[in-house]
Amino acid sequence: MAALKSIQYALSLYLLRRPFMEAHIPEHCLRINFKTEDAAGRRLFKRADYEPHLTNFVCRNVRLKAGEHAVDIGANLGWYSLLMDKMAEPGASIHAFEPDVLNYKLLQHNLNKNEARSVTTNQIALSDQDGESVLHLYDDKNRGRHSLLPINDGEQINVKTTCLDTYLKSQDIDSSAVTFIKIDIEGFEQVALKGASQTLSQRPMILSEFVPDYIKKGGLSVDDYTDYMFGFGYMAFSLTEAGSEEVGADYLRSASGALDILWSSREVNWKPT
Repeated sequence: MAALKSIQYALSLYLLRRPFMEAHIPEHCLRINFKTEDAAGRRLFKRADYEPHLTNFVCRNVRLKAGEHAVDIGANLGWYSLLMDKMAEPGASIHAFEPDVLNYKLLQHNLNKNEARSVTTNQIALSDQDGESVLHLYDDKNRGRHSLLPINDGEQINVKTTCLDTYLKSQDIDSSAVTFIKIDIEGFEQVALKGASQTLSQRPMILSEFVPDYIKKGGLSVDDYTDYMFGFGYMAFSLTEAGSEEVGADYLRSASGALDILWSSREVNWKPT
């Protein structure tokens, strides 16, 4: 099946030159439209899965109850928003943020296609201040690599920014009702989370990409980031295909490559399937 999907993908990309394709994921009953060259969409189309260890974690641990809220920062195609929507009770809400124009259109398309009932979309970037910033675009082969840090050499666009705390207040949402945050914004995570200090004081679970190389290249400090998060009383857990392991500040400060970090006030007893 994977070989057949690879052939179909190659034909669509190189021969038919289709600008967009649709991936079917039977396990989660989802259909995801994507820009043909995009790495995330390619994985979904060929393998019918995406970041399986993180997907498994979210499916096991993020089941929103009525009155609870989750936040998807850097929603991209909407994969995690859709997963959370599938499992949420009526009366729960997911708030998805995606500033890029095309990604946002695909996000809305995918939410509508899958009849998502609890997701509110926002074409705006989260930061530590309200205003405007520059989004540095990556090319079409990986549209999830856009960043508000100057780490990409491609096109630049201006996008609106707001703070998560400001947004929640505008929606009349008590920060204590936010139980889960997923954030993947290519090294800019610490800036966005600094705009969420009131929310973080309630210590919701936060699933975050952590890439020290991006942080440093963008002129930010890994030490400042870790000090900020541990200052709220969080524990840090590295999530891998083998499971979860608690890690400390020294480990994070000396890390290289991309890590998936769960910030939590308690140990989450999660094991992969």
